[in-house]
Amino acid sequence: VWDVVQKLGAYRGEQLERLGKLAKAKKSEGCIETKLLYEEDDGVWLPLQGKDRKKYGPSKEMKVGIAYDGVLWSGGKSGKERRELHNKVAYTSFDSAAEYREHKEGLVASRFNVKGIKLRIRNGDGAGWVQGFGNADINVLDVFHRNKALLTHVQNSEHREMISKLLYEEKDIPKLLAYIEGMMNSEEDADVQEHYRTLLSYYKNNADGLLSAYDHDIPIPDTSEPGVIHHARLGSMESNVFTLVGNRM
Repeated sequence: VWDVVQKLGAYRGEQLERLGKLAKAKKSEGCIETKLLYEEDDGVWLPLQGKDRKKYGPSKEMKVGIAYDGVLWSGGKSGKERRELHNKVAYTSFDSAAEYREHKEGLVASRFNVKGIKLRIRNGDGAGWVQGFGNADINVLDVFHRNKALLTHVQNSEHREMISKLLYEEKDIPKLLAYIEGMMNSEEDADVQEHYRTLLSYYKNNADGLLSAYDHDIPIPDTSEPGVIHHARLGSMESNVFTLVGNRM
């Protein structure tokens, strides 16, 4: 069984590498037509055993990615609307960042006609291997992670409320960063000041991604079937990390 699985994995890897190279040349074998592609990436740290533990340490990050062309809404069992990612593909691996990008791109190219894609929107947590993708037209810092950073590093409720207002209501990123820097410089407690510094650095490094995909001055194409397939809010990665990897492990 082990030998069969290894041969199948090697074959699939070679297939994805070939498709990845085709995708770079704006060619693909995928037949799904869409002008808009959403992509989300994240990582999950898994404990290792045996030889892997000796080689890599107690744990290693598995990279997880999904791509889809919109969202379907339908009535659920409890009467609430059910949300489904349309034409979703998923890829997970322990690959290096470069290998992961090429293999995931190959998977995308096996399903979608990449030549017809006009806009690619990527959602991530700000990690270098995620935001480092060169094929995204718009990069967005995941709402869960930007809120988690705010809750972790700002304990003052008034400051937290003001930061949230600048970020989500006024959407004034320069003013937001200036405000955080002002709070950092006026703080006397060294530990509190370090928290502000960490938040400021995180937001500065991902300043272009603090706005939603729809707040950039870039036209958003229609989905392949307007009114049926809807534009996505993004933020599906946490649940996919759990269902694809975390729950299984």
